[in-house]
Amino acid sequence: MNVSDKGYAGNISMEGKIDNKFQDVGPSQGPRSSSAGGIEDLGNWLKHESSQKYEESLQKLALDASKIQGKHLVSYSLDELNNEKKRVKNELKVYDQEFINKFKRAPSRSEKEPMRNLYMYYKRLK
Repeated sequence: MNVSDKGYAGNISMEGKIDNKFQDVGPSQGPRSSSAGGIEDLGNWLKHESSQKYEESLQKLALDASKIQGKHLVSYSLDELNNEKKRVKNELKVYDQEFINKFKRAPSRSEKEPMRNLYMYYKRLK
């Protein structure tokens, strides 16, 4: 018996037995369950949870619509700017880590879109 004829990815021992511990099982079947962060969960995350995370970040940072524009930053000292930058960067990391914990991968650029205003604020701080 030729291993490639049957499509096995395992090894064959001298007795003709197949060792399947390295067998390729192929792609997963269908969308993942909700606990694994499936397609439905991603849509829900992007529609609801991501904007909630953004609002929570704004509250933690004591930012509102006027402050997110960064006009108040001109009165900050260099130390205050560095401290604010660290705080904002930490909130952006929290969002990324929560996404990774739920979906087992880093968020793409489009999946970071709900945090765009915070990224723009962070860029102003740099």
